[in-house]
Amino acid sequence: MQRKTYEPADVELKSTGKDVVAAFSIFNEVDSDGDVVLPGAIPHGVEVPMSAFNHKSWEDQLPVGKGVVSTDAGRATFTAKLFDTTGGRDTYETLKQLGPLARWSWGFDVIDSERGTFNGQRVRFIKKVRLFEVSPVLRGANDNTRTLAIKSADATRADLLRIRDNLYRDILTESKARLADECHREALRTEVERLYANYVKDVGVGYSYDREAIVPQTVRDAARAAVGVYAPELGLDREQIRVRWFSAEDGTGAAVKGEFVDFWSSVPLLGRCRPRMAPNVIELNASLTEDDCWSVVPHELRHLSHPEESEEDVRLYESRAKLRRMGY
Repeated sequence: MQRKTYEPADVELKSTGKDVVAAFSIFNEVDSDGDVVLPGAIPHGVEVPMSAFNHKSWEDQLPVGKGVVSTDAGRATFTAKLFDTTGGRDTYETLKQLGPLARWSWGFDVIDSERGTFNGQRVRFIKKVRLFEVSPVLRGANDNTRTLAIKSADATRADLLRIRDNLYRDILTESKARLADECHREALRTEVERLYANYVKDVGVGYSYDREAIVPQTVRDAARAAVGVYAPELGLDREQIRVRWFSAEDGTGAAVKGEFVDFWSSVPLLGRCRPRMAPNVIELNASLTEDDCWSVVPHELRHLSHPEESEEDVRLYESRAKLRRMGY
């Protein structure tokens, strides 16, 4: 097993945990052993142990970490995480304090090599190796090296705390602005609803639903019969049409004006519908007579089938329906 020692081209102690990144072999350079390591000689993607200082894991000391090797055209890089052990923590602190004085070495067996000349010097070209480990060492052989950065875990925590605080501040500012806007819009909506409620209570009529019990059976039958006649004529499914009954709350109903009712109207209503909200429902006043049903039902069904028509056009249809029923 051979060892190749370099001062690393790049060494960085990352801020995410106890991580080390080191360029431990430089390709196409003559080292102090008279060797030239060629691109492709060191396997890419292999995972190997990180030895204790000066390859001591070959003797009696435990490995201090492990990492993965990556290669490009110019160098081999070792990205390792140090173990959360006494050796791993001591190695991390030592590398952090050494900074640019740190060196790296690697243990390997040569699988393929050949002799030749490089820049006029007789060398051994190392073409393929079996890599066993990478180790920090005290002595190196490459002068073209430098340390890029060393970041402590404390600095990282400070950076993360600063980012967190900025993020919280931004979120809080945005949330406060959104809340203020929602409160403003809710206040406006509440005020409009209050003004409208006061208006209809002062000048309108309140109505309540579920009044079918007070409607004579003959009137209910007349309403269903009118639905059976006019729904098919208007392209509606008579089986799907639902009739609801309401009555004005004027002292004889279930509630008195000014208290809770289902809806209000500024004018008295004989019937109503809401084509977009309830396209299969017509609502009829519980005070209708049998004859009234034959006028109000076609009126409301026309609103369902032709929601774009004006009230005048719908009344014209109602008048025609009434004339046809009278035989004209």
